[in-house]
Amino acid sequence: MPACEILLRVMSAEFSFTGMRGDALIYLAAAGEKDTALWEERFASLLHSGLLALPAAPGAEFGIRAPVVRNPQFAIDRLSTELLQSALQSGCAVSLDLSSLAEPDIRQWQRQLARLPEACGQSDGTLSLSVTAGSHASDLLRRMAADGSGYSGPMLLRYSLQESGGPAWQTLVAATYQDSLLQPVPASAIRPLSALHNQEKGQVIMPLGLFDVPAQSAWLTLEIDALRLGRPAQLRPVLGRCLRFADNLIDMIDWPQPSLRLDALLNRRVAVHLKNIGDRVMLEGLDPGSPVTFGRLQRWLQFIRGCFVHESLLLARRRGPFPELRSGDLYASLAPRYSVAAARRLLRNRLLRHRQLLALSPLSVFPAAGNGSNLADWIGLIPTIGCADAITMRGPDIRRNLTIKEW
Repeated sequence: MPACEILLRVMSAEFSFTGMRGDALIYLAAAGEKDTALWEERFASLLHSGLLALPAAPGAEFGIRAPVVRNPQFAIDRLSTELLQSALQSGCAVSLDLSSLAEPDIRQWQRQLARLPEACGQSDGTLSLSVTAGSHASDLLRRMAADGSGYSGPMLLRYSLQESGGPAWQTLVAATYQDSLLQPVPASAIRPLSALHNQEKGQVIMPLGLFDVPAQSAWLTLEIDALRLGRPAQLRPVLGRCLRFADNLIDMIDWPQPSLRLDALLNRRVAVHLKNIGDRVMLEGLDPGSPVTFGRLQRWLQFIRGCFVHESLLLARRRGPFPELRSGDLYASLAPRYSVAAARRLLRNRLLRHRQLLALSPLSVFPAAGNGSNLADWIGLIPTIGCADAITMRGPDIRRNLTIKEW
């Protein structure tokens, strides 16, 4: 199917965004529970205490990939007026990936984007542009960042970890260190929760979550403050309620596009960002350079992930796994070999409710700047986030507190 036809089908439905926040989401998440009042109280306690937050209203951020089409100007006009303009006017954050386009097509986008601020008027929406680092579009994006016309978000550079060490890598490091508008985001930094989940390839960047995802995928993003988490014995029920809150919202909220609504229901994607990890380490008086601190933090993060996986498993038993997993096909393939009963036992402890769960950022490992700590001492703790289902670049901008070598 030609890319232009696909684009028109995607744009055929009207964009609508309600932008619900706060107490409205509490009531919405509890509406499907049998004891509504009890779960309203539990969800309200999580949000009002500051332990749990939503960085943006559900559905308020998404990434799209500019298609390669025969008539680029027609496609740009349709995409700009029917999606971007409506999304920005509604207060959404959108990331537009230009990696697959030739330079003349990018120039056409630049001219169209320059007209967006006037068309959108005063709004809280932000538009970020992203490209693959090292491509011909990378330098062009940096030049476009200089005039700043048509968008208000960061310039996002997707890079492959396999590129580290070469000349292209040095260029990326220098460019992002010198220009705070350029935000590096690792590509292929999402992975499935288990061997049953098929691997997905990231194509675009979530503009607020700052991690790469498949295009037009819907994620419900939560943020948990590590400073407000209790001891391990208290963690499991609290984290379980956080995930239940997210799982309920996936079904209840009105996603702004039909494609996002369908992806949300089929894959039930959740990204739980854990912030202030470094501040918690400092609060407990631990030495960031000590191997003991490293091991302790690594075990703690793995325990948190284990809590979310366990709760997702329990929800799958009560409510069913996410549909795109196709659990029925898995049963059918195993039953002839092991029998139906044995196949069910094999899968019982492996079918999960969600495709992804925990999203960790290396920036969260550093304590807040200005607290008297040398941030370079904390670099050695970054590998502790390796248990995450998604690696993000969400968090405070610390590059000015590091040397370029440390960055």
